[in-house]
Amino acid sequence: KIADGRKYDLAKRCRQLLKQVFDFAIYEGYMKRGQNPAITEKKDRTSNRPQHHKSIGWNQVPDFLGAINLNRCNQDKQTIICTKLMLLTALRTGAVTRLKWEWIKPINGIDCIVIDGSTSGLKRRKGKSDHIPHHIPITNQIKNLLDQIKELSGNNEYIFPSYRDNKYPHIDPEAPNNFLKKIGYEGALVAHGWRRVFNTTCKEELKQSQEIIKLQMGHL
Repeated sequence: KIADGRKYDLAKRCRQLLKQVFDFAIYEGYMKRGQNPAITEKKDRTSNRPQHHKSIGWNQVPDFLGAINLNRCNQDKQTIICTKLMLLTALRTGAVTRLKWEWIKPINGIDCIVIDGSTSGLKRRKGKSDHIPHHIPITNQIKNLLDQIKELSGNNEYIFPSYRDNKYPHIDPEAPNNFLKKIGYEGALVAHGWRRVFNTTCKEELKQSQEIIKLQMGHL
C-alpha cells in the first residue's frame, strides 16, 4: 500500500523511469527498437487524467436528504446515522466509520470529536503530520446523532461498531456508499463526492474562505 494518496503520481514517475531504462537497453543493443514496454499508447493517456468522484448540485440536496430519511431499502439505523454524520462533517468514510467514543473531549471549552491523526481516512503523512489530530466541534445536530447511536453502541469502543463477522471491528467503510446505491444514487453520487458538494457549497453559497473550508474537511 502506497501512503499519502500519491500512488498515481508515483506510478507515472515509475513508468517514466522504466521507459528510460528500456530506452538505454535499446541504445546498447540489448533490445530491439519498438520493444519498450513502458511506452504508453495514445489511447491510454486519458487514464492519467484525474477522475472526479460522482457528486450532485446543491439544488439536488433536499431530494437527496429526503431519500435518506425515507429509507425505502430499509437500511439499518446505524448505517443511516453514520451516513448523516458523514454529511455533517464532510469526513471521508474511512475516518467516520472509525470514530471512537473516547475521542469526544472538550477543547478550549467546546465539546469536540478529536480524531487521532493516524486514523485511516484523514490522509496525514506518516511520520510527518500524523501526530496532528482533526477537531470537529460537536454542534447540536451532531450531538443529536451521537445521542441516537449511543443507545445502540454506547458500551462499545467504536461509535459505529461491527455487529457482523468481518475484517473490521467497526462498521465497514463501504457501508455509506452501499446505502447511497440502495436509495437510488448509484452513478449519481458517491460518499467521497459529498466532500465536493460540501466544498463547493461552502465557497459559493456560504461565501467562506477556502482555507477555512479545507480545515473543516480535515486538510492541514
